[in-house]
Amino acid sequence: METLTHSQIFNSWRQSGDTTTQAAQWKRLRSLVRNGELIVVGHDSYLWAGDTDLRSYFPKLSAIASQVLSEMAEQYGRMNYTLFELSWLNDFLNHLLGRNALFVMVERDYAPFVFEFLRERHCGGVLLDPSLDDFFRYVNDCVLFVVKKPSQGPVNRLMPHVAPPEQWLADILADVRISGSFEEAELSQIFSAFGKRYVVNKSALLRYARRRGVDERVRNLLKGGVA
Repeated sequence: METLTHSQIFNSWRQSGDTTTQAAQWKRLRSLVRNGELIVVGHDSYLWAGDTDLRSYFPKLSAIASQVLSEMAEQYGRMNYTLFELSWLNDFLNHLLGRNALFVMVERDYAPFVFEFLRERHCGGVLLDPSLDDFFRYVNDCVLFVVKKPSQGPVNRLMPHVAPPEQWLADILADVRISGSFEEAELSQIFSAFGKRYVVNKSALLRYARRRGVDERVRNLLKGGVA
């Protein structure tokens, strides 16, 4: 499968008579990705959906996740943070996880401020970077968990504050609060099921996994799972 850069796509449009501005072409490209007609397979690397059975991954956000995104946009719109929900993993497991948890992943210095901000709006049902024991002690009472994230990581350009798979596929290994929510044997099932349906930028995933200290585990799971 031959991938295309944005320049190649834009040039093909121009050759077909498109005289719109580059900004308009970028808007058109993003719309094609959002609609599933164009698949992002890496940095500035695209495939037409008709050329592959794989798709770009866009998680279904819960009501609380959408609410938090809206709240954070008003107060911390320019901050580097991402959201991840345990419920996303239900799409790749044979059984449903019994509870959801929303992780608001924020750079270390800002985590206390985000914690106080969200706690005021969610009646105290928020924990700041809980220990493993505290996470499982309170997970049935709390929905939101503000946790510290590395300063650099993969970016979801269409949904910049929603964790892309290149991030969360490593996080589910690196963060014991997430990995403790399912059986160790289910990790290969998640990677395999994801790889049969969606594309992932392996280079970006492995770079982030290296920062999280799980690159070898990710590499081994990629060999048996993600195409």
